[in-house]
Amino acid sequence: MPAKRLYNKRDTKSKNSIWFIVTFLIILFVAIILGYFLSNRKQQAGEGDKQSVKTTEKIVEKNKTKNPLSGTWVSEYDGAIMDIKGDTFTLEVPSVSNGTVISGKISVQNKKVSLIYTSGSQTCKQKEGRYIFEFNNKKLKFKLLNDECKSRADRMSAAWFRL
Repeated sequence: MPAKRLYNKRDTKSKNSIWFIVTFLIILFVAIILGYFLSNRKQQAGEGDKQSVKTTEKIVEKNKTKNPLSGTWVSEYDGAIMDIKGDTFTLEVPSVSNGTVISGKISVQNKKVSLIYTSGSQTCKQKEGRYIFEFNNKKLKFKLLNDECKSRADRMSAAWFRL
């Protein structure tokens, strides 16, 4: 009868556990490397998107003519504050009892400006006021061309300074 070989169970278990650990470490190493490369790829793609957005914004900005009156202005007439952004404006008229906020549309071509109140003033709403503007000693001055709104014409006759 052939001699029985005795296998040491301990040796088999230790070999299996070593293979398990080695296999686990290889998989972990591959996962770390893949994670690193994939995260860099996403970051590069994100940077490309940001660059294309910046380029598009620059093109739009070049094609868009900037309103030379953009900014916040204060009237020397009554302390009213006019905030001009693009083709819109808001006018905050101070008052002891109740201040008024008027909003509207503004159009600037060369040195001519057109103002139309769209809300806040019932008497002058949707009436166009046209003026010529100039800058003199860092102050903005308007010269009346045509305006049916007397209160706006009076306010615009005074100088405005940038806030």
